[in-house]
Amino acid sequence: MGLLLVHRAPASPPPLAVPAELPLAEARPAPSGEGPGFIGVIVAGGSVDISAKFDGRLEHVAVRVGGRVRKGDVLARLDVQPLQHELAIAQADLEAMHAEEEVAKLALLSAEESLQRGGNEKLAALGAMSEEEQARLRFAQKTAAAKAAAAKAQVQSHQSRVEQLRLRLSEATLRAPVDGTVSMRYLDPGALVSTGRPLLHLLADSAQQVRFAIPEAHAPGVAEGTPVQLEVQGVAERLEGVVESVAPEVDSASRMVLAIANVTARPGQRLPLGTVVRVWVVPGARVTSSVSP
Repeated sequence: MGLLLVHRAPASPPPLAVPAELPLAEARPAPSGEGPGFIGVIVAGGSVDISAKFDGRLEHVAVRVGGRVRKGDVLARLDVQPLQHELAIAQADLEAMHAEEEVAKLALLSAEESLQRGGNEKLAALGAMSEEEQARLRFAQKTAAAKAAAAKAQVQSHQSRVEQLRLRLSEATLRAPVDGTVSMRYLDPGALVSTGRPLLHLLADSAQQVRFAIPEAHAPGVAEGTPVQLEVQGVAERLEGVVESVAPEVDSASRMVLAIANVTARPGQRLPLGTVVRVWVVPGARVTSSVSP
């Protein structure tokens, strides 16, 4: 699968963008004795950029923005005609190298047999084979062995080339690495593709997260494992979550601390990404281990 996967970590996000009527991280009176509420934004728990592993021309895009995909689904294909031509040439060269290797093996076998006959003690005792002739046979055997080794190395080199081209042919088909939704499409068929340049952006079907900012004064009360509740406009029932991470420093400009919490939602409760919610911290409670997206 021809993918270069770039997982974008949700930590250290840019400042939150929220409506003007809801100031960033504005604390409101908490109902039922709860802690302060903060403004947050629903974000994806994970995302993936789909990129090609080699330069080429984009032949086909099989998905559209907003489309759902399953792991292994075909997303796009690159033009493979140049690769197929290279592979045909490489396979022909490999066959030629196999033939040369066989010739070298036969030459080595003949040289070894000649050397074995020349080194026969009875023949040497009778003077049938001079020392000079024996030296010549040993040299011929060593030369044949070197040629056989070189031919074998050439075969291995050409075999590696063929395997490399076959791998590239398979990588020309880009497949989804995870279940998710196509959120961006950067190129259309016919465009030139460069290695590592994103073609598509997928939002993974991992647990959604809420990104929120905490005023400096309230930051000590929020830590990893702190339970939270999410209040969504127009939805009567609150969603639950657990703080996944809290920034180790206060933003010097806003005097806010950024935090991310995983959202626990039942099937059908997934919120549109970018939804503005109010995050209520559950006071005096801790979860020993947070839920990973």
